[in-house]
Amino acid sequence: MESYDWQGTHWFDFVMRSARALLYPVYKGTYERREDVDITKPSSRRDKVIQWSRDLQRSLDYLETRDDFDPERVAYYGLSRGVDWRR
Repeated sequence: MESYDWQGTHWFDFVMRSARALLYPVYKGTYERREDVDITKPSSRRDKVIQWSRDLQRSLDYLETRDDFDPERVAYYGLSRGVDWRR
């Protein structure tokens, strides 16, 4: 099974070098959370996007529970997933 660290950190290592924290959510359907979904159905695609938004929200909710993070100073850096919705 493909692991989240297969790409290395070259996409975002500049964040860590700048003495900032990095949160890297593993979204449902990716890496260790892979699943078989028929993406040809519009509802399946919609459901996947909804789940991704919930995964991101849970990640942000977690940060808010920590005293060492300021929820007013969170930034988002996103990478494209490309055209293969199955991954």
